[in-house]
Amino acid sequence: EKGIVHTFHDVRSDGLDALMVKRWSQSIPGPELFNRRSRSWRELADTDRARADSDPEALLLAHPLLLKRPLLEASGGVLQGFRAADWAGFFGVLA
Repeated sequence: EKGIVHTFHDVRSDGLDALMVKRWSQSIPGPELFNRRSRSWRELADTDRARADSDPEALLLAHPLLLKRPLLEASGGVLQGFRAADWAGFFGVLA
């Protein structure tokens, strides 16, 4: 709608790779990458949940659907979640 060229990455079909997750975790603290209200999180074993703090990158690679979405990545950095004002600031466009 705002004329921003983008590529949609579907974690369900495209999965995640280690470089992607590494970049994101450099901008967003590892535990904050997870959607802890999701069904995938609730069905996760307690031992895996503990890995969200100790080894978040490995946990995301093993369970991509745990990623809190949407997650935007551009040369300006990484933005997680949806708040129109944040997106407008991130892309430098009017909300």
